[in-house]
Amino acid sequence: MITLDYSINNAPPEGMDLNEVDESEIHYDLFLGDIVFRVDEYYMSTRWGWIPVLDFAACVFQISENLQPGVCENFEFTESSHRIDFILNGEAVEIRTTYGVTSVYVPHGELRLSTKQFLKRLIEDLSAKYTTLKHNAFIRRLCP
Repeated sequence: MITLDYSINNAPPEGMDLNEVDESEIHYDLFLGDIVFRVDEYYMSTRWGWIPVLDFAACVFQISENLQPGVCENFEFTESSHRIDFILNGEAVEIRTTYGVTSVYVPHGELRLSTKQFLKRLIEDLSAKYTTLKHNAFIRRLCP
């Protein structure tokens, strides 16, 4: 079972107008925090405090949607040499990190569903505090 969650340690002031914020700011500067990423009893979470949470959710969702058999796709953390690798083998995806010791395998369909739900929930949570976020062009492309 995949668990994806987050905590935000550094966010813009509540109610800030995010309608016109550009894509690079969303990817790298806003909503910094930590990711909870667990598959069964294996933890691949971060406790660094500076992960751009919305960037992580968007990128991991795109990776899960675009995986091709035998091709390694990865999420590279900014400001770090660490990454998470995703490799589709048949119907299973191998997930491994440069900061952990274990590879885990999950059904591709479960990864796709989990990352989609995580991204949707994150955008809903953030939009509740930042009502203009849902009008941002980048966010609208992520969740039409």
